[in-house]
Amino acid sequence: MWLHEFHRLFDTVTAEHFGRQQRLDRIEEQVALVWSGSAVSSELAALIETTTDWQYPSWWPKLSDRLSPPVDIPATFTSNKNRTVAVEKLYERLRHIEVVSVILRFIKPSEFGIMSPPVMSLLNLIPSRDPVRGYLDYIDTLRDLGDHHEMDRVASVEMAIWTAFYARYLSAEHRHLTEEMLADEHLLELRFKNLTRGIGQHLGSRRHRLLFATALLKREPETAALIAGRVFEHLILLIARQLRITVVAKDGRSMVATIIDELDSYSYRDLTRELVASTPKELARLWRFRTDAVHGERGTEKVSPSRRNMLRRSSTACVRCPTLGRRTAVWALVDRAGVK
Repeated sequence: MWLHEFHRLFDTVTAEHFGRQQRLDRIEEQVALVWSGSAVSSELAALIETTTDWQYPSWWPKLSDRLSPPVDIPATFTSNKNRTVAVEKLYERLRHIEVVSVILRFIKPSEFGIMSPPVMSLLNLIPSRDPVRGYLDYIDTLRDLGDHHEMDRVASVEMAIWTAFYARYLSAEHRHLTEEMLADEHLLELRFKNLTRGIGQHLGSRRHRLLFATALLKREPETAALIAGRVFEHLILLIARQLRITVVAKDGRSMVATIIDELDSYSYRDLTRELVASTPKELARLWRFRTDAVHGERGTEKVSPSRRNMLRRSSTACVRCPTLGRRTAVWALVDRAGVK
């Protein structure tokens, strides 16, 4: 399988990339001799920093002096709780999550791996606002991939993914491994999960959702319109509350659609005074764009070229407004309403 093959090629790729092999196996052996089983000392960290079996100083700061006195961590790491405690305690002292990952990787390679930007990139892991949580998610992803491919060490999975990232150093006979990797549906699912989880960190507000919609507009106009449409729905409900409009959905129409109909009896001045600088007709037009994005052409899964062009225009209208430059029609409503 591609994961095992990439792991086997780790030494070859590191030699090509760095001009010498990185003998992580030797460092593991050295650490095993000094690891007490419960406390991480400055001597242990210094061993990892100064050994000539790899090029630690080229990548990370030397922080071993911060581990005096030693940091007590759990003796076993098979539970999520113990792994979390170990990461939290070391991070509290070192304040550098990558160095924490390096130390834990050599203490227990079956449960931890080095937090590596190339690996994060290939797995679509976005840096977390919470470094501890970000690293725990990282090793969970590696463990998931290892379990699926029957590779029992988290560190080995990390080494294999790192090798895959630098597969350009391999000869042509190994190119099929990259093709196998990219065709791996389990890996693809993990990458999608990581991507959406990472995006989710930044979608805490409706304004951020509109930023996301704007970023999607060029390649995924339908999705962009869906996201902007959801923000628009919230704003319509907000307008109804501000104007004290009480409606009951009927005839199969949604609450928002019914409110849009009701707003037709209000003037531009009413809306401007209460909330937004838009006419009822403009709001109704945006609602049609939202409805088209959500429901599309009924009875067919195929999107015709003409419909796709129309969707792009509709999405653009929903997410952008020429008179506002890069701002958007829905952005204008958000700004006027003070929505966060």
